[in-house]
Amino acid sequence: MKSCILKPIVYNDNNYQKPSGYSGANSGFVAENGFGFEEWNNNPNMKWRGYRLFHTEPIANAMEFADGRLLMLMFANNHGQHAVGVAAGVYSSSIVGGTPSEEITFLRERHVDAWACNGVRKKWDNYSEFMELWEKHFQEASWMCPKDLYYWFHKPVQIAPKIFLDEGNLTNRYTQKMDVSREAVANFLHGNLPSSHAIWKWLADGDFTSSKRGGSTNLSKRNPLKKARKAARKGGGGAIGKETSYDVSGTRTIHPYHANLQAKYVRHLKQAGFNPKENKKHVDIQYHDKNGNLVYCEVKPTINVDSRYAIRFAVGQLLEYRFLHDNSAKLKIVINSKPAKKRELDFLKSLNIDIAYLNAKESRFIERSHS
Repeated sequence: MKSCILKPIVYNDNNYQKPSGYSGANSGFVAENGFGFEEWNNNPNMKWRGYRLFHTEPIANAMEFADGRLLMLMFANNHGQHAVGVAAGVYSSSIVGGTPSEEITFLRERHVDAWACNGVRKKWDNYSEFMELWEKHFQEASWMCPKDLYYWFHKPVQIAPKIFLDEGNLTNRYTQKMDVSREAVANFLHGNLPSSHAIWKWLADGDFTSSKRGGSTNLSKRNPLKKARKAARKGGGGAIGKETSYDVSGTRTIHPYHANLQAKYVRHLKQAGFNPKENKKHVDIQYHDKNGNLVYCEVKPTINVDSRYAIRFAVGQLLEYRFLHDNSAKLKIVINSKPAKKRELDFLKSLNIDIAYLNAKESRFIERSHS
């Protein structure tokens, strides 16, 4: 099951590239400090390992779907309510495990943009005080989604509330969200989102929650969602839901659980003095060990997946990589957690395949060598 929501964010007239000093907020973080972290949502540097990063104020009651099953239509209030961007396949960064800020130096360097904004300088007596605030409230990015499922409108698009609601108005509170139907979102996006955009395919696939607020339920004439639904019925891979899954259709897809685990293991290898290479010839990670041996690593997240199945998939891939590329390569599987049963380790030992698993409590990897 998927869900669509409307989410208010602070207004920005710098095309959400950097803070603009909007003075319309009457209370809260933006009013007190002169900027909001969502004011970088359209900056091209807000990216990480194939994902687009963005920010809104936290919304606890949307977390149920924030594992790739959420669409968020962001809007701002300035002489009317205007949609500014849309993201689908949204993950909460906290669910994934965060985005390593050492990989994304831009996230921490944004204080330069903020301090250059007159609206921020008016709130602070000096740069040192401002930096104390920055370090205290620094936000990496609250959300992420695949880069092809993110779209920022070329200019804000005014919203007619009746598209989403039978009565009443949209909320302006940054800490709230509004549940809306897939059909209402599709009708709004018709004419505002390119008909070839991947978001249409995401909307066409799977079941969605309904909206208690009403709004439009019949699709507009020639709505791109109709064509996307027909294409989805003809075949093709299914969407990733709450459980991690492994695609066997030939399409290589890296999900944020995978990206996060891979980033952590690459950092682990570098700290140990190795020089890992990523995503070369479809091998997640490869490096030369202290004896000069080439090592192929296959990363398999075990969040919502039994370690046995992750290992089973990884073994087949590693054996194929060695057959195709280098018969002398050593093989290693990298997973999130200790294998559930000893026989899984015995199975890998029988194949001379090493394993590394993450000890989450100690934030370190445990290496088990069988080769």
